[in-house]
Amino acid sequence: MLLRRRNVVPGQLFKWPLGGLFCLALTSVASAEITCPTNRTIVASANCTAALADLRGEVQSGDPGAVVSVTQDPPADTQVGLGTNHVVFTVTYTNGLADTCTALITVVDAAPPVMTCPPNKIIPYTVAWTFDAPSATDTCGTNTLTVVHTTTNWTCGAAYVATRLWQAVDAFGNSATCTQVVTVVDTTPPLMMCPTNLTVECSNPWSFGTPVAADKGLGSALVYNNAVNDLSARFDTGTNEVGNEILLAGEERYLQGFS
Repeated sequence: MLLRRRNVVPGQLFKWPLGGLFCLALTSVASAEITCPTNRTIVASANCTAALADLRGEVQSGDPGAVVSVTQDPPADTQVGLGTNHVVFTVTYTNGLADTCTALITVVDAAPPVMTCPPNKIIPYTVAWTFDAPSATDTCGTNTLTVVHTTTNWTCGAAYVATRLWQAVDAFGNSATCTQVVTVVDTTPPLMMCPTNLTVECSNPWSFGTPVAADKGLGSALVYNNAVNDLSARFDTGTNEVGNEILLAGEERYLQGFS
C-alpha cells in the first residue's frame, strides 16, 4: 500500500503500523498554494525612486504550519524606479519544497512640473510685442508645454489687457499653470490743431475758433477743412480733400496744403 504525506523530507521512507501491518509511505512532492500581497501603487520621493516595504507578512500559505521561511526579492528598503516593479516572494516548507508568487509594485511621480513664469509687462500701444514663453522642468522626466487660452480685455481706445495661460504636463499627468499679463497703454497725448489767431476791429463781433484734436489711440481721424468747417470727416487715402490742415490719427500723419 502506497500513501503520500505532505511536509516530510522528499525521498524519505516513512512507515507506521496499520492494522498490524507496516505500510511504506512515499513523501509528497507537492507544495501548498500561496497568496501574494496585492498589487499596489506607491509615490516616488524627490529622487524619483521609492523604497520597498517589507511585504512578507502579507503572504498567505495554504499550509501555514509547515512554513519555514518567507523571502522577498528585492528585499525591503530597496530603492526601485518609476514604473512597474516585479517583487517575488518565496515560501519554503518543512519538506524542502517552495512556492513563489509575484506582486506588482508601481512607482509613480506625483510632483508637478516646476514652471518659471515670465514677468508681467506694460507696453505702449505703439510698440509691437509678443508674449514671453515660460520654462518648465520636471525632475522625473519631460513635460509638455501648451497654451491653454489667451484673453483680451479692452479698456479704452487702443489700450487693453491681455492674459495668456500656459500649462505644463508631465508623463504622469501632473500639471502646473502659469500666466503672463501684458497691459497695453496709451501714453501718447492727443494731437491738437488750434484755430489761427484773430485780429478784428474792436467794433466787429467775433468768437473764438474751435480747435480740433485727434488721438491715434482712439483710432479716429479728424479733418479740419477751412472751406466748410468740417470737423469730423475722415480723410481717405487716394481721395482729394480740399483744405489746408489734417490730422490722420490712424496713421499719425500731419498734412498741410493738400488738395
